[in-house]
Amino acid sequence: MTIRCLMRASDGESWLMQFLRADGEDYIWRSAGGIQGDTKQLPRTFLPGTYYARILCQEEPAEYDYILYDFELATSDPCEDDPWEDNDFLDEAPLVSPGTLDGLRGCGHDYDYFAVELDAGDTITVTFACEPFDGTQSRRYRIQDPTGGVLVSSMEQLDELTLETTATESGTYYVSAKYWTEAQAVEYQIVIAVS
Repeated sequence: MTIRCLMRASDGESWLMQFLRADGEDYIWRSAGGIQGDTKQLPRTFLPGTYYARILCQEEPAEYDYILYDFELATSDPCEDDPWEDNDFLDEAPLVSPGTLDGLRGCGHDYDYFAVELDAGDTITVTFACEPFDGTQSRRYRIQDPTGGVLVSSMEQLDELTLETTATESGTYYVSAKYWTEAQAVEYQIVIAVS
């Protein structure tokens, strides 16, 4: 689904567009300054379900208490899910064992989360490898602690990248990948090693 917001406000006004899951958790958001007549897009891969859209004026101090805008929703063909969906959030992360996760597919702005059980002192090494693809090749890889805090993160534009960290406490840790692509999916692989 592609979201388009056509601003019809005075120059310089800013706005926040946010999508929430049915349970009220953030799904994606974007803020931007408004230039009269400018079109802003918010692309995102949506899985089936109910979502809520929220648009806010962000002027501080507020010279105006509202903005005028057009709001258009346009849908595209759904991205083909990989065998691990739905795993777009920490609370959906499937528990995996060290080894290779093959057949992964990243769609535009689609997070993939995986959970790994670690003991205090364990070192986790995660290698992400993606097939070369055209267009915008932005990506983010992370290892997160049991609270969801980011331990290591990288947005380097490499076809293969390795992250490593040591667990300070026993619990469930998270590995995630996200790709920003234009109208195409990314085939990738994750290799997890624990020592």
